[in-house]
Parts: sequence; structure tokens; C-alpha cells
Amino acid sequence: MPIQNQMLATGSALPALKVFLGLNLCSATQLSPGCFSSVDLPHSALDQWSEKVSFGGSEYTHRYSLPGIYSHDDEDPAPVPLLLFFHGWGGDSSDCSSTCREASDRGYATVSLTGIGSEYGELNSWNGFGSTQSSTNSAPALEMNAPEVICGAPEENDRTCNVDAYEVGCYEDCSERCADGCWWTTCKDSVQQTVVVLESFLNTYCIDLHRIYASGCSNGAMFVYELAHDSRTAKYLA
Repeated sequence: MPIQNQMLATGSALPALKVFLGLNLCSATQLSPGCFSSVDLPHSALDQWSEKVSFGGSEYTHRYSLPGIYSHDDEDPAPVPLLLFFHGWGGDSSDCSSTCREASDRGYATVSLTGIGSEYGELNSWNGFGSTQSSTNSAPALEMNAPEVICGAPEENDRTCNVDAYEVGCYEDCSERCADGCWWTTCKDSVQQTVVVLESFLNTYCIDLHRIYASGCSNGAMFVYELAHDSRTAKYLA
């Protein structure tokens, strides 16, 4: 499927969202596996629900909705577009309220995900686009085979933040491998977490695979760029 990389990454998701929700970027549709499922679905048009999904030994609550136009008929499938939403640092899946409501009103199914935090009080977050790659050339980062920073690996001892102004502290799941005080999110694989949630939804509900979009706020907006860059998710995004 051709990738157009017309992603939405904005700290204020709703205004920009209104711009593209009415666009039809592809003339043809491609049906998700859920379009051909003949099993009785737990949810139908206008439903909104929350669901816990396991990942990496923990459970995370995600929120879903189906638009009023949704109709599931495996003999005459009518796929709808899908909006994925990623909250800001410290948020959760409930942060999509107005954005997801707007999308649903315009005929989109929505999936709002919750990022990875911990029982140690660490805030929900998304690992991507350099959030755990400061001082990439330093020994701790090299030991964990950190990928090259998209904008070019910093020189040794370079930092991606001003630690004198603000320091988050190393997340427990980074196993104290943080190179400096600029590693500010989980070190777990947030892209794979997204793949697990997305593929489960596509296998259950009838979605147009040519019209899957991603939106986010703050840390979630940064993570949208990671999704567009990573081959595991880029193939799904319009």
C-alpha cells in the first residue's frame, strides 16, 4: 500500500483535525480483515467503550468508538476510516474526548491509546523520536544498541535538553541505562504496543486500510513521527 505520510502531529489536535477529516486522499478502498468476519461483534454503531489490553506484562486501558454510519455486513462490507490518537506526556486515553467526538461525528472509528507508565509513579508516555536517545554516542546508550537519532546522532556528551532547567529522571524500565537526565519517557517499545492494539482492531472491525490516520498532542505528537518512520506502522498510515 503506498504511503503518503500525511500525518497529523500537533499540540492542538482539533483545529488541524478538522482540516483533513473531510478529505478523501485515496480514490479506492482496501478492506481490513474485520470486514470479512462473520462472528457477532461486541460493539456496533455509536458505541463507545474502554478495554484493557496486555502489553509487556502490564495492562493498559484504551478507548474506542464506532461512528453512526458503521454497519457490519461481511457480504456487503462498508469500511469506515480510522483515527488513532496519542495523548501527551502524563495523559491517558481519555484525553481524546473532543477530538474523537469530532472524528466520530464525521464518520470515523477512533482508537485512543494509553502510553506506558509504571507502578513507580512514572507518567504514561511514548518512546520515540529521540525521547530515549540523548548522548547517543555515550557508553550507556551504545550498550543498549540505541538506534541512530533521526536528525543525526549528537556528539559525545551532547544533550537533547537543559538538565539544569529540568530533569525528569530515568524510567525504571530503562534499567538505569539513561545516558543523562534527558531520557524522559519509557524505554519500552511503544511502536509495538501500537501494532498490537491496531491489528486487533483491524481484525475485528471493518476499516478502510487506505484511510488510517494518526493524531497526537505533545509527546503523542512527537510519537506520530516515530510511527511514520517505523516500517511496522508506516505501512498502515495514510
